Amino acid sequence: MTVVIGPMKSCLLGANFKQNAGKYDGLPRLVDPNVTVTVIGTASSSRARELSAPKAAFYAWLARILLLDGLTIFAFISYVILRFKP
Repeated sequence: MTVVIGPMKSCLLGANFKQNAGKYDGLPRLVDPNVTVTVIGTASSSRARELSAPKAAFYAWLARILLLDGLTIFAFISYVILRFKP
């Protein structure tokens, strides 16, 4: 693997990371951390109601429900572990 010193660096995934750009080139949008944070932020804010595409609105609603369910399950499991620890 070649490492280039300068504005472009090679990373383990084979994608190029531009310094100071905050963007990952070569990564699909599904695993881009910036896209993930933006989607979760939009789904949990009031901007979710402003989405015009039906699929986007459904995805925001689904993300909101699944995050709430995940938080509830996490809290319950944490309570059980802390309450009944050996």
